[in-house]
Amino acid sequence: MLGAIIGDLAAWTWERDPALFYRRLIAPEAQISEVGLAVLGLAEPMLRWSSDFEWESLYNHIRGVCRKGNIADASPYFRDWLQAGYHTLIPKRVKRVMLLVIPLIGGWCKAFYRNAVDKERIVAFSRKFHGNKEEHYFSQLAEVIYRLRQGATKHEAIQGVHYLKDWSLLDPESPLGYAYHAWECFKKSWDFTSALHNAMRCPYGDKHLLAALTGAIAEAMYSCEYGFIRRKYSLNNDIRFEVSIPEELGRSYRDEFALISSHKDLDRVFFPKNRALTNVERWLWFDLPNIFVDRLLRPEEYQRIRLSHDTDWEARYGIYLDDGWYYVYRSEILLNRFLIEQATENTYRISRVQYCRNHPQGKTYQALIEALREDGLDMSDCSLINDSHFV
Repeated sequence: MLGAIIGDLAAWTWERDPALFYRRLIAPEAQISEVGLAVLGLAEPMLRWSSDFEWESLYNHIRGVCRKGNIADASPYFRDWLQAGYHTLIPKRVKRVMLLVIPLIGGWCKAFYRNAVDKERIVAFSRKFHGNKEEHYFSQLAEVIYRLRQGATKHEAIQGVHYLKDWSLLDPESPLGYAYHAWECFKKSWDFTSALHNAMRCPYGDKHLLAALTGAIAEAMYSCEYGFIRRKYSLNNDIRFEVSIPEELGRSYRDEFALISSHKDLDRVFFPKNRALTNVERWLWFDLPNIFVDRLLRPEEYQRIRLSHDTDWEARYGIYLDDGWYYVYRSEILLNRFLIEQATENTYRISRVQYCRNHPQGKTYQALIEALREDGLDMSDCSLINDSHFV
């Protein structure tokens, strides 16, 4: 959800100051459009309301949220709709924005009766904006976001979602066209920042809608706390920055951002790339002999590895998950990476280990051992590992 709002603000910045966009994504004075307002207006109803609600209550809630802040950058048709009253016809362009935003939030709505996305809730809200067959297919994007949030790889997240990955219509009014191009921008990215850079370079459709969709997908895998740029594109070698919501917007929508942030934190099941203080240069990886293959991990140990931790003076080694691989890093430097597979019904194992060719200390196992120890695993049986195990 937050990634979609950041995408909307980033599109505003790109339209006015491309150089700043490529360095920092969001200008301090960036204004929100109807796309970001739709996310803020629908967040609480979709996350907290019952699926049995009246149109009037939903309209009044959205109007109340939008009136909290400066909506001068919203399109005239959106502002007119907010003023007209719930009994008027919904303009086609308002429908389009709302129907494209609903699955972005829907990807965070978990069904209470099973571990899956709440499709009934998505349908209930789509009906209020008269979604048709194409919007129904487009709603599969919620499943993609949900899978990525659970740690799925890019390949796993899109499996069986044929309408999104195979749709390449150039009609800028097509929801499936937006989904296809947003997925392509994400698929070719290496982190949250590069996904939005790809969206602005893509010639398809409305930039705010495309950036919001791309940002929502990218957040699910990478998260969006920090941005990174490659060193060759940096100014004064400044490659990392905090992605910040403009202060005025944050004050106006304090409650909505608090709800989104708390939901994001409570539902986290792995430590994502953009929370790790590493960079996004190109790395070369080579296999190490896997000395951990016989070491079985209990489910709680596996979960501790996935959740990992923010690094600090007491915990210098960190682990993050990115597209199926667990990466070990220290002080912004990548050292190792490894894969985990299920060994038995209730155990897991590290199935493959690689080291980063760019940094010689990655050739040792020590970084991986220390990172696992700092995640709370007992690594005392690895105390005898020494230089004889190096590549």
